[in-house]
Amino acid sequence: MRKIIFWFSIFCFFGSGCTKPFVGGEPEPNVTSVTSITEITVKAVPSTSSTMESIVFTGFNIVWFNELTKEIRFKDNISMQAAFSNVQALKFYVGDEYLFSAMYVNSLSSQIIQGLVLYYNIVENKYFLQYGYPPDNAELFENNGGIGANSNSSGNEPGENTQNIQSEWNKFINQLKKEGKHTG
Repeated sequence: MRKIIFWFSIFCFFGSGCTKPFVGGEPEPNVTSVTSITEITVKAVPSTSSTMESIVFTGFNIVWFNELTKEIRFKDNISMQAAFSNVQALKFYVGDEYLFSAMYVNSLSSQIIQGLVLYYNIVENKYFLQYGYPPDNAELFENNGGIGANSNSSGNEPGENTQNIQSEWNKFINQLKKEGKHTG
């Protein structure tokens, strides 16, 4: 009888730390419990039409966004790597309103992207929500007026794509300001 009680107490002790069983697949992103209201939600773009969008992070995960440097700081930048491990594109929402999408890339990528990206610099452990990858493209873009800049005939600078999201970008920035997560 003592053996049964002993094993039962061991089982209860070790089993009590588990609040949710791991079902398999990718681990959920580290989303903080609700302590205040956030309207920002970022979802992974599904790879197939039958797959539902899954939340990658919310405003609760964001510490701040610097509009000048385009750096976005998460509560734990390193743990966010797991949330982005199989993500290629992200959709940004404020409330239920879809604003814009961005490609996810890290500093090991060999792609050239002329569009909005969430870029992770592995060496510096920093994320940037910017136009273009590699970063040289982003600098060219910023030097030519940022989101909403007009394109010239060379085709090397952003134009219509960024003009299309200018008002949505402003909504995103205003929401960050409202939540106290905007600097710069």
